[in-house]
Amino acid sequence: MTSHGRWLLGLGLSALALWVYWPIFDLALLGWDTWPMILTARVQSWSDLWGCVSESMMDGRYPHGEYYRPVTNLFFALDHALGGLDPRTYHRTDWLIHLANTLLMAGLAARLFRGRHGLRIAAVAGVLFCLHPIHMELITAPPRRADMLCLLFTLACLLSQSLPSRDTGARGRWMGALFAFLAVGSKETGVVVLPVAFAWHTCFVQGPCTLPERLRRGARLTVPVLIGVGVLLAVRTLVLGGLGGPLPIAELEPVGRIELFSNLIERTVLPIPFWGWSSVYLPLVAAGWLVAGAIRLSRAPQAGEPEDRQAPDAESVVAFLGLWSLAVFGITSFADQVRDWYALLLSAPVVLAIARGLTADRSQWRTSGPWLAIFPMVALVIVLRGWPLEPTPRLHAMSILAQQDLERLEEGVLSTPEGAFLRLNPWHPMLSPASDGTGVRSLYSAFDYSLQAWCELRWPERSIEVISWYQDKNAKPRPGVLTVQLIPGPEPAWVKDLP
Repeated sequence: MTSHGRWLLGLGLSALALWVYWPIFDLALLGWDTWPMILTARVQSWSDLWGCVSESMMDGRYPHGEYYRPVTNLFFALDHALGGLDPRTYHRTDWLIHLANTLLMAGLAARLFRGRHGLRIAAVAGVLFCLHPIHMELITAPPRRADMLCLLFTLACLLSQSLPSRDTGARGRWMGALFAFLAVGSKETGVVVLPVAFAWHTCFVQGPCTLPERLRRGARLTVPVLIGVGVLLAVRTLVLGGLGGPLPIAELEPVGRIELFSNLIERTVLPIPFWGWSSVYLPLVAAGWLVAGAIRLSRAPQAGEPEDRQAPDAESVVAFLGLWSLAVFGITSFADQVRDWYALLLSAPVVLAIARGLTADRSQWRTSGPWLAIFPMVALVIVLRGWPLEPTPRLHAMSILAQQDLERLEEGVLSTPEGAFLRLNPWHPMLSPASDGTGVRSLYSAFDYSLQAWCELRWPERSIEVISWYQDKNAKPRPGVLTVQLIPGPEPAWVKDLP
């Protein structure tokens, strides 16, 4: 890829990302954990700065587990320093992180698929990743930037590693250690960088090599990444007094592994329903077809393409992408609940495989055409279900409702003295059904710990306690404390119609 081509590709992807995600800059701050993360990450003194890297996530306010994410904390601290509580500041940062991921995806594709088709593959990978509908779950809620940062530093780590034809030396490997440290410091799932880096060095070797030799070489070259991950995990254990992790949620049973993996595959490969048509097994069939198509494509020679000694061979790339996907499944298997945004890590190797399949030449289509048909089919679904064509008015409606909640709370707090009760029936805004009438994209609720943090940000001089009706149905007012009790209320009519 020429320097001129890289600049044009970068500018094109930047323009696309700005055009597609421009509506997010008008949204309110959404997400359960936004206000607690802003409150506990903001820096007003040197002790606050130290707290960003020495405290658990939300400083223990998160009710469902203990986590350590200092890198994510620092990003929130920077946003608060630059824009206070202005939502546009946080949305701008999330957009920039997404753009960085998009550019790194294109850069990684260019490294793995060189030659005259390298620029095309990089462009397709960047466009598909930029438009993937999984970002509807991520860019709309600032707390989910932890997943985006995790992927950002994982991609950066891979780009710093050596290929057989291009040895980055010890400096590159130790840069990879730093990026691995930052990936795990963004979110726990960042530990996926270790097996993925190991797969990189095991798959991409020069000349004939036995499996034991590959494994020994991979282990030796992955040592710096192992050190980066290990240092962060050691600090995490010290801060949390253990490994931490999720706590069981009384109302929810732990999800089964089959359901979890099926959700990951669906949200990554075939985010249906598509024009009102849905099937439980269709994403699984599509995923299997993608694997078969990628393997078939890797074995089909490309006509008129001279051998590029700097490029990894096609079968090694497919093996690497497969191991990367398996590593994501392995790390995600520790989750106890299904979350759609977990699919972000899986989207990277899948998009790279699809981009390569879409650039197959005529000779490859003639030898393995039926198998390659899956690539344009999945790409079409991804584009049609993404931001450009998926209606988003419900996002703005929910944003308005969430803002109205805060305005009602503010009016009540200003008119209620300490030592009294303020009962609030918060609208728990949910994303309404998708445009085709099926499914719910996500859930945003005004939880007690979230509104508690907002009150502390808004009125630091007042003593305000936010509790839910479920915590204490017979709560008594306390002298000098304004108690805000969240009480249940009627649900929107359309919620009753959901399956």
